[in-house]
Amino acid sequence: RQAGELAAAAGARRLVLTHFSARYPDASVMGDEASEFHNDVVVAEDLVPVAVPSRA
Repeated sequence: RQAGELAAAAGARRLVLTHFSARYPDASVMGDEASEFHNDVVVAEDLVPVAVPSRA
């Protein structure tokens, strides 16, 4: 949730959430929470590439 708030306040085009603790079996829940504040949230997965939008 905090990451979503910060990304929205900073005007970020995309928020990529990474490095989840093993205590959280379903990281998508954190993505859902962050998406309440930012509309482009990616929950990263090991070895899966993430596209980065250009600044143009």
